[in-house]
Amino acid sequence: ALKDVDVASICDDNERTSLASKTNSKLTTAKASTMTYTGNKETENEDLKKAVNIDIAIQVGVNTQLEARDEAIVPLSASTYAIQSTSPAMGGAGGTQPAGETTAAGGTQPAGAGAAGSTLGEEAAGSTPG
Repeated sequence: ALKDVDVASICDDNERTSLASKTNSKLTTAKASTMTYTGNKETENEDLKKAVNIDIAIQVGVNTQLEARDEAIVPLSASTYAIQSTSPAMGGAGGTQPAGETTAAGGTQPAGAGAAGSTLGEEAAGSTPG
């Protein structure tokens, strides 16, 4: 555990003011760099989630065509990702929610996926698509 420190007994007002003026610009720079870095990571993550959702939608379309031809489908091995921004500067307080139904594993399947693919819960149970 940290010990309590009485700053007034260690240095006087002039020393504290001098220290604050020397380090204040470093603090401002560090805060700005942190905000930029986290903002970039959030944007990158949201872009990747959008790309995964697009790929899953393509896979659902292909599965629908395969089912229409009575051919084996490609199972969905991942749920869609809800894109929720954690920073108001990155697109508002709320994010977009994919349409669909909740899977057994708590994810969301794209709308219309229904029987077109397995859920994460089915794969974990070891079932194979028909």
